[in-house]
Amino acid sequence: MEKSEENNFDLVYHTLKDIGCCQMCCLRFIGEKTSYSYLNVEEIIKKREIILNEKAITGNKIQKDNACAACLGLIQKPYCDIIVERVLKDLEEADYDCDTFNIALTLPVSFQLRAHSMFLYLQSKYPKFSNFHFPLGVVTVGVKDVWKWVFTPVIAKLQNKKFSTSSDLTITVALKYADEEKECISLFSMFPDKFSRTKNRKNQGSFDNFSRKSAETSLKIVDSDKFSECYAVPPVIPDSNIVYDSITMLHSSVYIAGRYNKLSRVLPQTPWLINGERKLEGSVEELISGPMKRIIKSQDTRFAASGREDVDVRTLGRGRPFYVEHIDPHRVQIDFGTMRQLEDDINKEANGEVFVRDLQFIDKSALEMLKVGEETKTKEYRALCFLLDPKERDNCNNRLKDLSSQFPVKLQQATPIRVLHRRPVAVRERTIHWLKTTLLREDKDVFTISLNTQAGTYIKEFIHGDFGRTKPCLGELLGGIDVDILALDVEDVLLDWPPEVSSKKEQLSES
Repeated sequence: MEKSEENNFDLVYHTLKDIGCCQMCCLRFIGEKTSYSYLNVEEIIKKREIILNEKAITGNKIQKDNACAACLGLIQKPYCDIIVERVLKDLEEADYDCDTFNIALTLPVSFQLRAHSMFLYLQSKYPKFSNFHFPLGVVTVGVKDVWKWVFTPVIAKLQNKKFSTSSDLTITVALKYADEEKECISLFSMFPDKFSRTKNRKNQGSFDNFSRKSAETSLKIVDSDKFSECYAVPPVIPDSNIVYDSITMLHSSVYIAGRYNKLSRVLPQTPWLINGERKLEGSVEELISGPMKRIIKSQDTRFAASGREDVDVRTLGRGRPFYVEHIDPHRVQIDFGTMRQLEDDINKEANGEVFVRDLQFIDKSALEMLKVGEETKTKEYRALCFLLDPKERDNCNNRLKDLSSQFPVKLQQATPIRVLHRRPVAVRERTIHWLKTTLLREDKDVFTISLNTQAGTYIKEFIHGDFGRTKPCLGELLGGIDVDILALDVEDVLLDWPPEVSSKKEQLSES
């Protein structure tokens, strides 16, 4: 019984072989739509009653060394194996410890031209077959789909990783084709207004620059006859095959949060550079991020904290919340013990200038807590103040006794003179919630104050007044006595973030 055209897989298969298609592409063009088909080729060939006789194998126009006319060798042996070997080699050298991966291919525009040409040929040669198996007017399974179905399991097994489209590790493999420019010239004839010749600055020469997206859009609307005039239908058997060009690997950022104490009065929070020159050696950021980067093996880091202290201000107590973003980390399988060792390494290398605690991985969504805290948190400070006029000692002591009762106090603070070069001029209202003080020492004209303030309060300016730019200042609250500041410490940043890490609790939970 003669088969109808819609079901004559054998006829269509051998026609595709005769025009230069590899076995995998033949399956694509006869409508195989599942990964199972491409992983079990012999079974599918038998199921579709395709007869692989000697003539079908050797008596076609394709030569032994020619690449497939549809995929240019991407899913055809031995070319595909060479590409996979290069991918595996580069992955091995990159040495990511992420246990999953996602992979993408970047293909030349020639693939789109050849795919369109193949489909037009199939439509004209076997219209009933084409309309029945591809009612949407496109070949359902692309070469990228087949490549991923066949080769991602191979890569996963050899790399001991699982393939996942939601993986944090994305691998992008770029492929190139020697005759790309020659084949894409046809787009000039099809769309003279859309595609133009541009200068490729990198290669310092003339190059035809075609956007994959614009080519895809254009091929959807091009007239079949016009396409056939400008490009061969079916496509010619290629003289060269697709080859590996480059690989890009990128792991999503990971975030390590913690709290730090700054114990030095000559250490900036971040590198202090003016006109490209360092004003002070080292910084809190570098002392923390450096050891982390060595462990995480990230390409770069970004440091952020809940506010910042001046160079000459210490941060004591529980410390200041911070996080470090690690860009493209290669090591993310960091266990509890390694994280504690990282804390020890940072503290040891900091030589008493910085101390960190509570290091832990956090989700990106948790960073919002730090930003929200910027507006809502309060801080506690301790300042060593001194009396400018010794004759005011007795008066000052009397005023200090009753000072606490005046709080809370709302301040009107104009942008301090010392930061005018980097911040806009504005007057901000800030609240000091409470203040406690000691009396003047017997032998010195100094006293201490402890205070709890709204985030963003300029403490130094509150104490000395900043030439009248902060009102009221401490001197005004003392009845017009002039005072200034000798030293300032941050006693606490009242933001419970990140969660405290308890080694005992962790050990109990693990046992």
